[in-house]
Amino acid sequence: MSTIDLNCKEEIIQDINGFLTSEPWYYQRGIPFRRGYLFHGPPGTGKTSFVSAIAASFGLPIFIINARDSRLTDDKLGALFKKVDKRCIIILDDIDGVGRPAGTAVNGRDGISLSGLLTAIDGVSSHEGHVLIMTTNKPDELGHALVRPGRIDKRVQFNNATSKQAMQCFQRIYGNENEESNELAKEFSGKIPDGAFSIADIQGFLIENKNDLAQAVENTDAWDISLIYWL
Repeated sequence: MSTIDLNCKEEIIQDINGFLTSEPWYYQRGIPFRRGYLFHGPPGTGKTSFVSAIAASFGLPIFIINARDSRLTDDKLGALFKKVDKRCIIILDDIDGVGRPAGTAVNGRDGISLSGLLTAIDGVSSHEGHVLIMTTNKPDELGHALVRPGRIDKRVQFNNATSKQAMQCFQRIYGNENEESNELAKEFSGKIPDGAFSIADIQGFLIENKNDLAQAVENTDAWDISLIYWL
């Protein structure tokens, strides 16, 4: 479950569909056949789950590359891009981890460089036909060269859950077959302030209390306070 609204979801789905069905148009105009997105927002807000939904919608395989993996070199990254299916989704996860400053290597390895990443994305012999989705919790730390138009065509912001989304999560887990469960869902959502918690936080709490709807609602006050202090 992701926290972006339905209109935004539909816009992204339509944009990807428009891209995937326009290959001749790109080649006739000499434009590289690629499409890039930046999904940004706090952890647990549904970035990866939305990518999974997109992939299922179009029947595309997903290839996930962790940009923070210190074992990944520029050469390995380039080789990975060349091996993926022509029509696929490539996720560059935690893209803010690219290009570590000198002296901050992990286990003696620096990981991929910014120049190596840019070459893999849109160098002379780079892969075409894919949908590239970069994810980050820290969009302000990304350099302009990485997210300029042509590399990133659209930005999508994911936020912590609203009270309404908390209610929808409650109903998805416990069902909404009767009046009692609907009333409990409303009571639960009334205790969840907009933007206070990620959808992953809320789902995790509800799963822990999966055997008792009323107890889940009753425990919400204590959970709110403990999680806020922990954060």
